[in-house]
Amino acid sequence: SSDDEDTKMNVEEILDVVGDKISAFKATIPESDFEPKVSTKRKAEVEYVPDETGIDWLREYEMNSFDELRVQELKAYLRSYGEKISGRKGELIERIKRHIRGRIGTER
Repeated sequence: SSDDEDTKMNVEEILDVVGDKISAFKATIPESDFEPKVSTKRKAEVEYVPDETGIDWLREYEMNSFDELRVQELKAYLRSYGEKISGRKGELIERIKRHIRGRIGTER
């Protein structure tokens, strides 16, 4: 229908009208601004903090009793292995379980 054709973008017509203005504008931008910026920031070094909770983590894993622990204790475990410590309690527990499963798999 003619309505569809009225709303279709005609790139060639647009460039005929504004192409020179775009080129003039681009000429005012320093060449260095066209190059992608490469981040020189480094990730913060992971700080390993000893777990001083005294919790037998393997036993907690076997008993599936992580829910009984406090978030602060869960974070202590994760921190001691340089793991991410943000998230809800359930996420911390899943992260610990995944980590312990990995440790068990490599010890056998």
